[in-house]
Amino acid sequence: MKDFSKRSLLFLFLSVACLMQGFAQTTEWKKMRYGNQAFRSRNYNKAADCYQDILRQNPQNPYALFNMADVYLTKGDAVMADSLFEQVTRFSSSAGLKARAYHNRGVIRQKSAAADPEKKQQLLRDAIEQYKQSLRLNPHDENTRYNLALCQKQLKNDKNQNQPKPQPKPQPQPQKQNEKPQPKDQKNQPYYNLVRQAEAQTLEKLKKAQPRQRQQGKNW
Repeated sequence: MKDFSKRSLLFLFLSVACLMQGFAQTTEWKKMRYGNQAFRSRNYNKAADCYQDILRQNPQNPYALFNMADVYLTKGDAVMADSLFEQVTRFSSSAGLKARAYHNRGVIRQKSAAADPEKKQQLLRDAIEQYKQSLRLNPHDENTRYNLALCQKQLKNDKNQNQPKPQPKPQPQPQKQNEKPQPKDQKNQPYYNLVRQAEAQTLEKLKKAQPRQRQQGKNW
């Protein structure tokens, strides 16, 4: 009789637990539905309140995390959105949901690259990895394939633009047919003429000069 009572109490406890869990899940899905309706109506604050209520009860609910990330992304808070999408990739058991989260993380990095020239290449490489992760989980997603191809092209173009361009070698100027080669010291020609003239005058003076005789200057 006692064993029967224990089994009855255990069955009653499990039944209540299942009912409570089912009720909690039903409540979560109702709030999720209300939040989604508010999001589609662009009432993002109300949508955020609904998703936040779910996360207070179940912080690892991947759908509430994903939708909350969408709210932050719509409001322009890419950092917070990326953090929530990252949690989706850890807590979700759905390959499809995780693929969408990786896809959005790639979009965040690809858009950030356009606004940050110094980190552009690194952000594009990170975006490419996120898209690849997404395609591993959902190989048939054409949007992700397109983003991946575009991101790879952007990275290649940026690398090409940043490469130093080779400097053209100076080409020798062709010499005119009737032009005679000028002497190397052409620029110094006036100075050169003055020197030659001075040398000629000195030589002429030397030719006319006579030896001088020493005169006696003492008396003994």
